[in-house]
Amino acid sequence: MAQANYMIFKSKSLIPREVLTTSDQLNSGLPPNQQSIQHEETSYVNKTDYSNKHIRTCQTTKHQFSYKNSQTKRISNQFSTTDNINNSTNISFQRINSRRRRTSHLIENSAELTRECVICLLDEPIYFFEGSYSNQCKHSQRTVCDTCIYNNIKILVENTINPNIICPEPDCMAIFTFESIRYILRMGNNLELFERYDRQLTHKYLEQIEEFV
Repeated sequence: MAQANYMIFKSKSLIPREVLTTSDQLNSGLPPNQQSIQHEETSYVNKTDYSNKHIRTCQTTKHQFSYKNSQTKRISNQFSTTDNINNSTNISFQRINSRRRRTSHLIENSAELTRECVICLLDEPIYFFEGSYSNQCKHSQRTVCDTCIYNNIKILVENTINPNIICPEPDCMAIFTFESIRYILRMGNNLELFERYDRQLTHKYLEQIEEFV
């Protein structure tokens, strides 16, 4: 009787082999809202003894995908952008309000400042003394208020036909130009007086030409 020989093969333990793949390769074929964050692939190989010239393999692969909720992220980004815009707008409004408060404060302080006019001896607001009516004026600041300057020019234009009207400021010999006189009379809403003054000067000028001829 032939004797049967039995060969016992002892299966070896599973050998894990971990394969990592880049996210760009994995995400290339997926829509944006289903692109994977992480991919894990594990292979198990069940090997027998190589000396038996028989190899039995068993490979299992596990895929673990985690998807981004792109819609939620977009909404979150939108809220974040809106918050940034609101913060910028609030900062802008705060700066504008701050400038308005400073401007209002300066206006209030200017309204409280007064100066005594050397002609009428009244305390007038400081803005009654601002500006100059002639480039020839040498004084650094005015001491005659706008009201007194207008009244002075008005009296001179009504009673004389003098083209050389001098600035009423003390120790100032600057001559007001034709445009300066018109501006001052217009300031008092008295253009009719200026037109009469213009006609008188023109007539006087023509008389001088006829006498010369």
